Amino acid sequence: MSFSFLETFVAYKAVQAGVAIDKVRPHYTSKTCHHCGAINDRKKHAYVCTRCGHKAHADANAAMNVRDWHGLCCSLNLEDLAGGLHEPALNPVREITAKAVT
Repeated sequence: MSFSFLETFVAYKAVQAGVAIDKVRPHYTSKTCHHCGAINDRKKHAYVCTRCGHKAHADANAAMNVRDWHGLCCSLNLEDLAGGLHEPALNPVREITAKAVT
């Protein structure tokens, strides 16, 4: 099944069930540490943060980022304007969310 077919099917079923759907931009979700917000390279399916040492499957890390970033009171800019990897400042909203979850 192609991704576009799956997306269309889920949207169709959501409308039938009266469920709202939102699209989330996937940029940098699997390269950004879910714990501290640093952007690192991933090695195939493995994600290891060079700042805090967090280890996870890259797709699971991305899913946690999408889950937590969506609906936050402040917007997070995931675009790297310089064109390369960067290490942003720690995000206090993410730190509070991580403490609440653990």
